[in-house]
Amino acid sequence: MGLAWLPLLFIYLLLKWLRKGRWLSWKGVSLTILWLVFLPNSFYLVSDIVHVKATGEVSVVYDAVLFMTIALNGLLLGFVAVYLMHKELLKRLRVRQVNYMLVGIFALSSFAIYLGRYLGWNSWDIIINPAGILYDLSERIIRPVSYPNTFTTTVLFMGTLLTIYYTIYKLVAAIGGNKSNS
Repeated sequence: MGLAWLPLLFIYLLLKWLRKGRWLSWKGVSLTILWLVFLPNSFYLVSDIVHVKATGEVSVVYDAVLFMTIALNGLLLGFVAVYLMHKELLKRLRVRQVNYMLVGIFALSSFAIYLGRYLGWNSWDIIINPAGILYDLSERIIRPVSYPNTFTTTVLFMGTLLTIYYTIYKLVAAIGGNKSNS
């Protein structure tokens, strides 16, 4: 759950930096990359529901409620981090460009959920074992038919995350917190 807070921390630091500095500086780009690398951790918590199993020791309902609570908090943290980035991007780019970027962000996050859930990779491995990640990525690009879970998991999570985010974004706009019609 602690990693789910990092995207919010990085976007906060980025927004603070942007008040006095440029986005295309080493600090602005670094904070953006860190935000993007750790963002999937917030959404990944939803996939932990696979651990809910009847053990006889603890009620399955207790476990389900616990995992759903953690997953919901992770989703909220991730969506707030995306919303703050979304608002900042809209100040600088056209709505259509930002929407394409959001689809890309959610696609990358969804693919990262696949990498974590099925292959056991995590955000730290980008620094610790980039060659291993590149090998697994190249395998899935070269022989996609051999790895059907890659596509289905990525598309499933991407559709889910986009739908939930779009709903939240429109609700915020309807309440009056968003002046954009995008």
